[in-house]
This record gives sequence, C-alpha cells and structure tokens, in this order.
Amino acid sequence: MEFTLNQSSLPDPHHNRPAGNASNGAVPETSLSVVDGRKELETAPSGSGARGYPNSPSYPPSETEGFDIHRLIGIVLRRWPAMLGVLFSAILIGLATIYFTKPIYQAMATVELTAAQRSDASAEIPGLENVLNSRQSVSIDTQIETLRSAPFHNRTIKSLQPEFQVVLRDFAPVSVAQVGTTNLVAVAVQSYDPRAAATLSNAICQQYIAASLEKNRSHSSGAVKYVEDQLESVRKRSLEAQTKLKEFKQKHQIVSISDEATALGTKVARIQEAVAETQSERAATGARLKGLQTLLSRLPADRVVPTGIQRNPVVAGLQDQLTRLELERTAALRDYTETSYKVTSIDSQIKALKDRLAREAKTLVSGWQPDPKRAPLASEAAATQTQLWSLDARNAALRQQAEAARRALTQLPEKELLYTQLVTETQVLQDAYQSLNQRLQGLKIGEQAKVADARLVFAADVPTTPIAPNKKKLMLYASVLGLLGALGMALILDMLDNRIYSDEEALRVTGLPVLSHVPLVRHSQELSLMAIAAQKAGKTSPLLESFRMLRASIAFSAVDKPIRSLVVTSSVPNEGKSTTAFNLAVAAAIDGERVVLVDLDLRRPTIHSLCGLSNKVGFSSVATNRCSLDEALQNASVAGLRVLTAGPVSPNPFRLLNSQSARAIIDQLAKDADLIVIDTPPMLGMADARLIATWVDGTLLTVSARDAAKREVGHAADLLMQGGGEVLGVVLTKVSTGTEGYYAYNYYGSRQYGAYMDSGESSDDGSNKKALKAK
Repeated sequence: MEFTLNQSSLPDPHHNRPAGNASNGAVPETSLSVVDGRKELETAPSGSGARGYPNSPSYPPSETEGFDIHRLIGIVLRRWPAMLGVLFSAILIGLATIYFTKPIYQAMATVELTAAQRSDASAEIPGLENVLNSRQSVSIDTQIETLRSAPFHNRTIKSLQPEFQVVLRDFAPVSVAQVGTTNLVAVAVQSYDPRAAATLSNAICQQYIAASLEKNRSHSSGAVKYVEDQLESVRKRSLEAQTKLKEFKQKHQIVSISDEATALGTKVARIQEAVAETQSERAATGARLKGLQTLLSRLPADRVVPTGIQRNPVVAGLQDQLTRLELERTAALRDYTETSYKVTSIDSQIKALKDRLAREAKTLVSGWQPDPKRAPLASEAAATQTQLWSLDARNAALRQQAEAARRALTQLPEKELLYTQLVTETQVLQDAYQSLNQRLQGLKIGEQAKVADARLVFAADVPTTPIAPNKKKLMLYASVLGLLGALGMALILDMLDNRIYSDEEALRVTGLPVLSHVPLVRHSQELSLMAIAAQKAGKTSPLLESFRMLRASIAFSAVDKPIRSLVVTSSVPNEGKSTTAFNLAVAAAIDGERVVLVDLDLRRPTIHSLCGLSNKVGFSSVATNRCSLDEALQNASVAGLRVLTAGPVSPNPFRLLNSQSARAIIDQLAKDADLIVIDTPPMLGMADARLIATWVDGTLLTVSARDAAKREVGHAADLLMQGGGEVLGVVLTKVSTGTEGYYAYNYYGSRQYGAYMDSGESSDDGSNKKALKAK
C-alpha cells in the first residue's frame, strides 16, 4: 500500500487560531487514521490544552505582567534611532522657539491705596465743617479695578512719548494684583522694550495718583463757589448800607444817640448779628446737604437715588417746641447765667428735641434702598437735614426777638430809630462779610490740602533680564517632552511592528515554549560548528553551547518515549532552519551521539553545501530505487554524523515524499541512529513539512528574531499542531547577545563566557580551585 496524505481532510489553514490559553476550545483537534492504506487527518472536538491541540506541549500558561522593565529596555534599544529623532526634534523646536521669540521684559511699581475715612485739616476753622463733607474714600477693590481698566491704560499710553507709544501699542499686558492682605498693590507691565515697560508702569501709578488727587479736590469746589457768591452779595449789601447811613447822618445831622436808644440798638444789633450768623450757617448747611444729594445722584443708575426728604406734622411740632424753648432760653438769660439750673434745664430740653428731630429725619429720608456703600452718605444727609431744621428753629426764635426789639424801638423818636437801624444793618453786614471771607479762605486752604487715595511706594526700575522666554525652563520642557514623545514613538512603533523580538512574543504568538536561543553570527565562517568539531576536545563556543541547550531541551520534552527523530522547519525561508538542523546534528555528534542528518527540502536543498558533500545521490535516489540507502549515506567530517542529502531534484517533490518508500527510509534510518534530524521546506505555501512531521517524534519551529512576522509564525504554528505531529517548541535564531532586551543571553558574552570556560579548561594539577572561584 502507498502512504499518502489526503489533502481534502486537512483543516482550513487560514482558520482563526485561539488566543493561547486553555479556555479557548473553538479550534478542532486532529488525529490520524488509516483509510484505504493512507493516513489522513480527522477533526474532533477540541479538548483542553494550551492551544486546544492534543499534541501541544504541556506547560503553564504565561500570565500577563503589568510592567516589564526589561521589555521596555529592549524596545528602547531597538527603537533608539527613532527616539533620538523625536528627542532632537523637540530640542530643535525649543532652540528655535528661544531664537525666534522676542525677549519680554517686566517692570513692576508698587502703590499704597487707602480706604479709610480721611479727616479734613481745615475742619478746625469755625463753621467750615458745616460746608465741607468728610467723604468716604472708595474701597481698595474698586480702586484696583480702576487700575486694571483698559481705557485707563490706553489714556496713560497716549500720554507717553511717541517712541514708547509705538512699542506699547503692539504688546503691553498690564497686571494689577494686591500684595497679600495689605494695602499695597503691584502694577506689573510686560513689553519687548524694558524702558517702555518701566515707563508705563510708573506712568499708570502717577496718573492714578493725580486723578485721585483731582477727584478729592473737586469735592470742595462746590462749597467754595457758593461761599464766593454769598460773599459778593453781602459785600454789595454792606456798601449800600454804609452809603445809606452816611446819607442819613448828612441829611439829619445826627452826631449821638441816647444811652437807651444805644442800648436798645445794641441789643437789636446783637440779635440781627445772631440772625445773620444763623442764616449764614443755614446757607452753609444747605450747601452741604445739596452736595450730599449731588454725590448720591452720581452713583450708578442701577442703584436708587433719593428723591427728597418728606416732612410731616410731627417734625413741624418738634420745630415749634424748639423755637419756643429757644425763646425761653433767651428770656432766662436776662435774669440767670448760662450755668444756672433754669438755663441748663432748658438746654437739656433743647438737646432732647434735637436728638428726636435727628431720629425723625432718619425715618423721613425716602427714595433710596439700604446699601452698604450708600449708607454713610444717607446717614450724613439725614444728620445734615436735622441740623438744618434746628437752624430754622433758632432763626425763627431770633426773628421773634428782633421783632420784639423793633417794637420797643418804635417808642423812640423816628430819626433815632432810623439811625439805629442803619447802624445795625451796616454792622451786621460787615460782620457777615468778615465771617464769610474767613470761611472762604478756609475752604480754599482745604481744597488745596486734599490728598490722594494712593501714594507711590516703589517706583519701577528698568529691567535688565527678560522674564520670557525662560531658556532653562523651555529647554527642560523641550527635553522632557522630547523624552516622553520618544518613548511614546518607540512604544507605538513596537506595537505596529509585526516582528518577533523576545521569548514572550514568540510564546504569545505560537503558544509554544522557546527551547533555545541561537546567537546572531556576524561572519559567515562562524555559522557552522564544523570548525569547533575539528579542534581539540573540550573547546567550545557560544554557538555550540546554544545547541547543547537545545539538545537538552529536546530531551526534557520527551514524555512517553525519547525523542529520536525530529523535523526542523520554519514559517518562511531565510529563518535559519537548515543551519539550525545542521548545527544541532553536529552538536549531538560532538557529544557522542550517532546522528543522521537528512535533507528533505527537495525543492531547495542546502545541507550538502553546509557539510561540504556531493548531492549527486541522496534521498530522492533511494526513494526512486536508483541506489541503496547505504550508498546514499555519506560520512561528515564530524565523528558520529552521517548525512543523507536531498539528491537530484524531483519534478514532484510532494508526491515523492507522500510515497510509502519515503516513510520507509526514515524508519530504516531510525534503527541505526540515536537521533535523526530532518531539514524540511518552510511551512507556509507547501505541505511537505506537515507531512514529514507525522513521521517523527517531534518538530522544531525556527523563528528568526527581528525578521519573522508574527502572523506568519502564528499561522505556521497552527498548521503544525493541526497536522497531528508532536510540536516540541520554538528555536529563536539570530539573537543579538546582550542587546534587544535579551539580557539572559549575556551569559554567552565574551567576558563572562570566556572567563568561565578558560577556568573550566584548567588541568587537574590543583587549578580546579581557580575554576570554582571563576564560577
């Protein structure tokens, strides 16, 4: 019967492979059965296993680790050119930013603001405090907002020299901030020109101080103008009174007045003087009340402005009582002194009435709503209104007294009466003029004495060092961002990379353990172990040790029976499968095993070239009965190693391999050898390796580090495990020693390996102690 592989019974090679854990059971198991003299693959429901295949090696599934510093180091070592490019790009961007960015300078001046009530020094002048208003200064927050306002900054810039205006018009941000909880406010200006920054900072402070001073002085201007108008009116009336008195004396030739008439006239004069003083004081109080109402009316429109002060019969009755008490006090002073009980009692009643009037005035003020900022002005307006009512009551009492005195004067001769009136009027007007003149001078002094709500504490100096760009900080940021970007680029490139670099990736892709690493050989003459085999016994190398480790791993993989025949294949060409098969055979022969190396890559045979043998006869010759097996076997230069080359290329390699005679050749070789190593074509695109894998005890899948694609390697691993043969594991070839994250392979580095092996080759003349010390 002819032994062939039934292709129709093979599972779809493009099926989706499981994720590599035992929980996935979607992949069907395969088994071999003999039907009409042929072995074919049959599918069966999958059981539990590492990848869902019964021929998969038994090992615990790998657990995903959160962070692997060695894997990260391997990624960095692989992607360092791209990382350097990103890092240098970030640094160049930082340098370009520093070079092309204009330096920005900042100058800062400090002013002290005040929000306390400011008393007026001119208030010591008698009567002046009734005219001037001791105002409440604006809060610090309001003043800071004024300093921050853009219109204020624009007006200040326009007041500077043209050269500064041009610079500041393009870029001149201003920041105003309170220094902690103090009354100090820092005014900082940034500009491309340090002199312009310092000039604008100082100018903003000076402009605000000047504006605050002008605002404070303007509060007294209304009262000054009012007093000036009153003074001019009294002056004119005084001149007219003096002229009338002069004309009266000339007309009536009056030289003296009787003592009674003089005394009575003096009394009337005092009363008239008191009336004039009361009227003047009332005028000043009225001006003050008007100024308060003006201040209230200038508040923002969204706040209510007082509409007036209402009067009711209660206030009128209190004023009448106050007038009556003033008359009683004047009458009592004729017989008693000011410290007498009679007079002090009347004074206490007058004070009580004034206090009650003040309370009534507060309740009668209407037209505004309670407001924290308007409350002081409203309270002062109410007090001023109360004082105005008190003056009205006093004026009414004095007028009644004057009227009584005039009635007494009517008993005097008409000429004497007229004379006395003219003298009294003249004297009263002169006294009023002097009093108003004194108050006017006091108001002017107070107007000039007004101070601002701010003062300059520290003037801004011309900065010498720019605040931006901060070269050190910018380069630090650029470096940090460049490092992060480089690391991110490396991780992204590694995620997008489809190649295999480490044991973990090979295990994750294939679901098979990595049995050994084959180091990357830089020179072609070092690819073969023939040179090691030809040297003295005991000489070794990293390449030889890697294949010894592979041979040991193969031996450890045997479960039910020893591994005496195995297939070495790969997913695609150029992954080092032929070299791996050759060196594995040489390493086993060096260690004393009887090894047969068979080249079943009938499409592109290479074993004969590696061994330096002829390929005129070989496996194809024996399978087609052109020669015997003994005639085809050739001895290699390594003792214990025989080689069966591929022989002449067959026109149909798969049909030749699928023959019964081909399987019989392998069975016959197994009888006289400790190990048979078979080189096959790659897995993908050809069924040769899958067929041959069913003849042997195990299969090795070679994977080229940094070259093999994950998808191709995974597909090849799936096909091997679906074929029914025993898959032992993966051989990772072309591994760079000490780099690419393969830190474990540093054992084969030149210094570590050389020191160990040199000490191990010492003789037995007592130098073993040195070898143990080196280990």
